[in-house]
Amino acid sequence: MSTHTPLTQEEKEQLLMAELQDSFNMIDKNGDNSLTKEELGIILEKMGFEIVAPQLDRMMDLVDYKKDGVLDFDEFSKFMVQHISYGSPEDDLRIAFDALDRNKDGKISISEFQSILRKLGIEELSDQQISSLIELADKNGDRELSFEEFQFAFPFFLQFVTHFLVVAN
Repeated sequence: MSTHTPLTQEEKEQLLMAELQDSFNMIDKNGDNSLTKEELGIILEKMGFEIVAPQLDRMMDLVDYKKDGVLDFDEFSKFMVQHISYGSPEDDLRIAFDALDRNKDGKISISEFQSILRKLGIEELSDQQISSLIELADKNGDRELSFEEFQFAFPFFLQFVTHFLVVAN
């Protein structure tokens, strides 16, 4: 049995910034190191948000600190850190977990995970591939994710879903 050494705060921040940079790069379709309102709108739409132009304008206005009409990585990361860090990381993960746990049984089943991926427009994965994703994090072999298993796997799932949302666009 392996022991897990908790990450230091600095290591957590470095990991978060690396994940944000990866997400930023995937959303930045043209590789110009900035996100346009259109790129932001496309990714939000892929995530299932129904945002109309005035809402997107307001969002850009709030996040575009430099007022140049685009978001650079600094603006993007500041916005994401402010919103990711609103509660404790465990509180934020609990909110995400509870949203995915549709039947409120304290576990995320394969069918619940499939449903979320389909709602996000990720149709390319077979049921077997989705089952394999769950099994990667399923430490006790019950083919469902407890909160602890979800907590461990969340960074991987987030990167995976972001990749599919961007590639599908």
